[in-house]
Amino acid sequence: VSCMDVDICDPNASCRPDEPVAKCVCNPGFEGDGTTCNPI
Repeated sequence: VSCMDVDICDPNASCRPDEPVAKCVCNPGFEGDGTTCNPI
């Protein structure tokens, strides 16, 4: 599932339209897989 289609990102993450699939990337100061981000 691409985060461009469904908002699966953590509130502290942003969707990056990278190839081949758009994915969630945690914002600076947070770590995780994008769907779950925790403060560092």
